Amino acid sequence: MADAKEFTCKDIGMVGCPFKVRAATEEEVMMHAANHAAKAHGIKEAPADLKAKIQKAIKTVQV
Repeated sequence: MADAKEFTCKDIGMVGCPFKVRAATEEEVMMHAANHAAKAHGIKEAPADLKAKIQKAIKTVQV
């Protein structure tokens, strides 16, 4: 089994958002999360506190 990084919007309080991303690295997760935030939530440039919140919520999972 390999490890992957995973993030969901629910993990930072966006209860109604079903977004979930799983990728090999934290950097890839952050890139996908930024694209999602822009398209789904209208957040073109996430402030530093939001980026930190997302990074803290990224989990390591077995795939």
